[in-house]
Amino acid sequence: IFYTTDEAWLLIEKFCKKHYKTIRLSHETFNDFGSFPMLSETVHTDHLLVLIAARENSLSYSPVIQKIPELLASSFSQCSKMLIFPDQYGIERRKSSFNTGFPVGN
Repeated sequence: IFYTTDEAWLLIEKFCKKHYKTIRLSHETFNDFGSFPMLSETVHTDHLLVLIAARENSLSYSPVIQKIPELLASSFSQCSKMLIFPDQYGIERRKSSFNTGFPVGN
């Protein structure tokens, strides 16, 4: 299940239908990050929760993203988690820690 905005869902659905024709897709509109902890009711121990978040200083970045690790630890401790920060094209790449994904130097 993809929990995302309707606008993002249209792009995800188009991409998946083009490249992964046999995959089953489902979507739930998700516009309020404040309700994120409530999703823990639908995530089970055998699920993998994957979050894709914008990097700091990018167009889609929001300060609430800084709270994601805390929310994952408190509300989603029962399942496996993956937090992805996509590359930002046109921005100089910095070293990062494989374990955390957060910048560790210049």
